[in-house]
Amino acid sequence: MNEDRRKYFRIQDSVMIRYRVISEVLEESAHRDAELNQIKIETARAALFGIETDFQELCGNLALEQPATADVLQMLNRKINLLERVISGQVLHASPSSFDNLQHETKLVDLSGGGMSFTADHRVESDARLIIDLVLLPSHDPMRVFGKIVHCQPVLEDQYRLGVEFTEISNQDRERLVRHTLQRQAEQIRLDKIAEAIPQAPEEH
Repeated sequence: MNEDRRKYFRIQDSVMIRYRVISEVLEESAHRDAELNQIKIETARAALFGIETDFQELCGNLALEQPATADVLQMLNRKINLLERVISGQVLHASPSSFDNLQHETKLVDLSGGGMSFTADHRVESDARLIIDLVLLPSHDPMRVFGKIVHCQPVLEDQYRLGVEFTEISNQDRERLVRHTLQRQAEQIRLDKIAEAIPQAPEEH
């Protein structure tokens, strides 16, 4: 493990995931498609940002006179923003080399900004390249990352623990991933403190 990976917090979390082993040629093709789609998304998001700025200004004025109406509009706006993130993820991931026939699975994983590990029902060779579609919960934020297998360890019969190092992830997705892990860690610390504060029932003799 290199120093860049050491600096990331690692958590245990439930995520939705699908992945496939790919060749280096396919990886390069997927990168090119992702870059073109990213340009389209950034152009659309720039326009949406201007609309969002105007909306928030008008909604702020409305809240002074009709707070209930402003709350409803903000709720609809959050719903639209969520749909935008989902659609952007679909556009970003759309390419001839995508694997839309594969379904996402909800898995318990060890996750950090630099990689992840999870169980699989088949062996994958070390250094194999993966393309991974990852959906963080409960926000349902989609992202696509590329990785390589750093270890594959048998844990049970027909069960293996795959360790994956992220080899390619956008700066935006890495920031989202790091922010997610920090939030999850803070939540776990808070729950642990609450559990420690609850008096334990005396043992019966």
